[in-house]
Amino acid sequence: MVSHPPRYRRAPGAATASVDGDTVVVSPADLRYHALNRSGAGLWSVLVDPVTVDEIVGHLTARFEVDDGRCRVDVEDALAHFAEIGIVEVV
Repeated sequence: MVSHPPRYRRAPGAATASVDGDTVVVSPADLRYHALNRSGAGLWSVLVDPVTVDEIVGHLTARFEVDDGRCRVDVEDALAHFAEIGIVEVV
C-alpha cells in the first residue's frame, strides 16, 4: 500500500482580510481573528489549493531567504497551529 503525504488547505469558511497591510484570518469555528506575520501570510497564500509540506517548502524557500530544513520545521509548526485554531484542514 502506497502512503501519500497529507495535503493541507484553508478550512472552508476561513475568511481573510488585509488590515493596515497585515493579513488577518477569521476562524470559521469561533470567529476569532488571527493576525499573521509575513511568513505566516506567505504560507497562507499557498494554501488556496491542497498542497503537501514539500510543495509549501519549495514555494517558500524560493520566495524567502530560508534554508530547506528550517523552513520545513517552521511550516510543520505553523500548520499544526493553524489546524489547532481551525483555519487549516488536512484533506
